[in-house]
Amino acid sequence: MRKSRVRMGCDSLAFDDVVMLDDCEARGRAFDAVGGAGSLLCGPDIRMEGPRLVVTIGNGLETALCLPQPDGVHVAATEAGRMNFAPGTAREHEVLVQLAASGDYVSYERILSCPGLSCLYSTLCGLRGEEPSIATPAAIVAAARADSDAAAVESVDMFCAALGAFVGNLAMVFMARGGVCLSVAALPGIGPLLQRGGFVERFLDKGPMRQFLVRVPVRVIEHGQDSRGAERPSGAREKRREGMMYCDNTFVANEDRTCS
Repeated sequence: MRKSRVRMGCDSLAFDDVVMLDDCEARGRAFDAVGGAGSLLCGPDIRMEGPRLVVTIGNGLETALCLPQPDGVHVAATEAGRMNFAPGTAREHEVLVQLAASGDYVSYERILSCPGLSCLYSTLCGLRGEEPSIATPAAIVAAARADSDAAAVESVDMFCAALGAFVGNLAMVFMARGGVCLSVAALPGIGPLLQRGGFVERFLDKGPMRQFLVRVPVRVIEHGQDSRGAERPSGAREKRREGMMYCDNTFVANEDRTCS
């Protein structure tokens, strides 16, 4: 019997046959198990068969692909968020020019994450000839919702539109007929802004592939409930500690943390 040891801080915990999953892979298993969750952003409100895509916004941009198998589902974590950012508008191109001025590689994660939203806000403030006045991603979203800061509104709108383009590209690449799960719990309040910010328009704006994408359901999860349903054997032992859940065959994150 294999023993595995998981280290947390100064302590360690040992269990039999522990498998470690990153947050996005855990969400992928949960998403498949419950048939999708959250609010429908676009596409048909039905359970579709086929590959499913999970995209998580947090301190990074995480993606996972859920592939149905005869004996369950295979979840493959990807590094799609590290692909180079491709601007879709003149304004996005201005942002890319600013971010790439130092010669740095500019990935989608550079703008489509919690730190990325702050980076986007600071960059747009610079292009507008203004000094950034909002310190955190959550505050940027709140200002955009309240329409109290023009740079915050522009930043969140660009964030949502670029996210739609990114997710649409992945849905095409993986032919995600089974749907898309978009987890945005780390940015509370951004869900209602996805529609206003052009997510759907850019998600569907793929030329002749639009006919495929209009049949792909996209759901938004805002409250972190999705990662708790990751499958585990019946009767498996559980231990909880500092927001994590360990059991005999599975390790999943059991809460989302807000990017403050």
